[in-house]
Amino acid sequence: MIAISVLILLFIAFVYLFIPRNIHVSRIIISKSNQQGAFRILSNQSNWQKWWPGNAAIKERDSIMKFGGYDFKLDGIQFDALRVTLKKDQHADTSILRLMPIGVDSVRIVWDAALNAGNNPLFKIGRYFKAKKLADNLDIILEALQSFISDRKNIYGFDIKEEKVKVEYLVSTKKIFPHYPETASVYEMIGSLKKYISQLNATEDDYPMLNIKALDSVSYEAQVGVPVNKELPSTGQFFSKRLLKNGDILVAEARGGKNVCDSAMKMAEQFVADHRFLNVALPFQSLITDRTKEKDSSKWVTKIYYPIVK
Repeated sequence: MIAISVLILLFIAFVYLFIPRNIHVSRIIISKSNQQGAFRILSNQSNWQKWWPGNAAIKERDSIMKFGGYDFKLDGIQFDALRVTLKKDQHADTSILRLMPIGVDSVRIVWDAALNAGNNPLFKIGRYFKAKKLADNLDIILEALQSFISDRKNIYGFDIKEEKVKVEYLVSTKKIFPHYPETASVYEMIGSLKKYISQLNATEDDYPMLNIKALDSVSYEAQVGVPVNKELPSTGQFFSKRLLKNGDILVAEARGGKNVCDSAMKMAEQFVADHRFLNVALPFQSLITDRTKEKDSSKWVTKIYYPIVK
């Protein structure tokens, strides 16, 4: 009896010494992603369904993600971290998912959880093994997150690439409209440029370019340009420009009509803000598809170009 009592006391002492009241679980992973872009996606838990390795979210009052027997719920947003509640078997614990930039396109993701083990030795042991299982589950979840946010298309909706300016010379023209310029008017401007280029025995170097900006609530300025193989003289109607060849530029492909192109341009602007680049020239659309021949706007292919300085 004495021996059994001593063993029980030693067991209890061991549990109290080596299993704390609050068991901390921490997992770290590094991802090739911009911190601001990744944090913006994670701040909305409806986006979690896009990368979550477990079951789909339960549509209740708030989205709840399930994995490894736990319910995961986004409960708060801090400056650079998210508070996520973990619930299992009626026990709710708090965890912090923190994103720390270690470069423009690199982020350290740390997930810390604290499980209340209480004072009961048997309960402490049970929670200890649950903590070890939770650590394994967090590894799987973070790997899925790492894979998702490493793809820029998942963050910005478009595959934004950093390229070099390939053309050097450009001739352009612009016109103010009392309404949003329709396709026919844009291609009428492009046609006048093509005629001018042909008259000067020059050749077109790439697809036509387009930029439309609102001047006020009703007026718009449309500027179109065509890359050419040599510098052309400017006139009252046509303007010759020399581009910074081999300069840095962002490129994204948009497939669809005006709304898709506008969204792609907006995401390019967000990309510039997230990476703290500078815009040095007018961004534009490169009209790959001849919109006068293809009437179905869902089939239009347009490339978005956004000149930058890193």
